[in-house]
Amino acid sequence: MKQLITDTDDLAAVEPAILEKHSGKPGATRWLQRFRSARAGALLGSFPSRVFLLALAFYITLTCLHIWFYGTASAVPGSWPLADWGAAFTSAWRRFDSYFFLHVAQRGYTNQGLGAFFPLYPLLARLFAWPLAGHFTLAALLVSWLCAWGSFLWFYRLAARECGTRVARFALLLLALCPVSFFAFAPYSESLFLLVSIGAVERARAGRLWQAGALAALGMLTRPTGILLLLPLAWEWARRSPTILRLSTRLKERVTRQASSEVSLAVAENPLPRLAWLALGLVPLALLGYMLFLKLHNGNALAFLAGESAWHRHVTLP
Repeated sequence: MKQLITDTDDLAAVEPAILEKHSGKPGATRWLQRFRSARAGALLGSFPSRVFLLALAFYITLTCLHIWFYGTASAVPGSWPLADWGAAFTSAWRRFDSYFFLHVAQRGYTNQGLGAFFPLYPLLARLFAWPLAGHFTLAALLVSWLCAWGSFLWFYRLAARECGTRVARFALLLLALCPVSFFAFAPYSESLFLLVSIGAVERARAGRLWQAGALAALGMLTRPTGILLLLPLAWEWARRSPTILRLSTRLKERVTRQASSEVSLAVAENPLPRLAWLALGLVPLALLGYMLFLKLHNGNALAFLAGESAWHRHVTLP
């Protein structure tokens, strides 16, 4: 009886391999198991990826419904060719500031007013348009979608480490359901800026200030508000710097010995390199690089301020 059971088990184990060998096709179950066990499969099956795919599916469905009911083609919407559907889909997203981003991606900074649209997002759209046969709107949408997906993943990672998985899930749902999150799926630079901003904060919280500085510099090349990323980076540097901590303990007379030892222990566990503060200079260095480009290209290093003034925007006190 034992021998029969053993032979049956061996046959059950060998049978899929025999069928796979003769059929020439890998088993679907085994392929799915390998994919799920791989890092890419785990990433795609994670909670942030599911939230992103649901949000993306919602916006794609909403766009298709808009085309169906408000299409202006001469033919009946149901009889449109696939090419017409693709053109209608991209044109539905091509609105307002996306025209300027796409103009920079296609033709560059042809006038000083375009300096307000910082170069990183148009550059990525231009790179993506090359394998897409010059479809710049589709390329810009793909850049936005990929950056939105990455920002969801990075945001969840940061929130889970700081506050736990339960809070991270709830916070990510609030981020996805926020009305202005619509712009993260449009051909705008919001999703790219969200990605590098969250990445800079997460890397700074992990004590990787140089990586955080590099991401913040990319944020400076994405939007003018990227200069504000200096605040969380400077805070993390000051929070971990022994020199700043010694000065703060001298100024605070009511700090207990226990609190002081806890701060010292936190710094000792994850100290910063001596020259880590130099990473803060990557952000203004990126801004200066962009200003140098504008000076050489249009003759005005402050062209981005001139572009903002066209929308009656200027620096004021809070």
